[in-house]
Amino acid sequence: MQNVYYAPEFALTQAAVDQVGFIREAYVKHFPDNPPVLAGISVARPLIGDRLGPKHVVIGFWRRSEVPHGAWSEEKIDRIAGFDIVFSVVEADPSDVPEQDD
Repeated sequence: MQNVYYAPEFALTQAAVDQVGFIREAYVKHFPDNPPVLAGISVARPLIGDRLGPKHVVIGFWRRSEVPHGAWSEEKIDRIAGFDIVFSVVEADPSDVPEQDD
């Protein structure tokens, strides 16, 4: 059974933590003098032509120069498996939710 890491607002499986680490390493490789310090996880819908595509999980990092001291409220940051993470998912817009067939 794989590990599950819990935070107050979300949980990550070991596979998800591994992917966060993989993405972090890509940032380190491309920005060695400005390393990633804060991960962000969200849900987004890509724009495909003039329509919204399906929802996907999006993982990215803010680099050291992008996170000034005190920019994030400490209660918004969770430490999971050695990563500082901001989990940001907004409430669905009612016009964005497909109608259900009864």
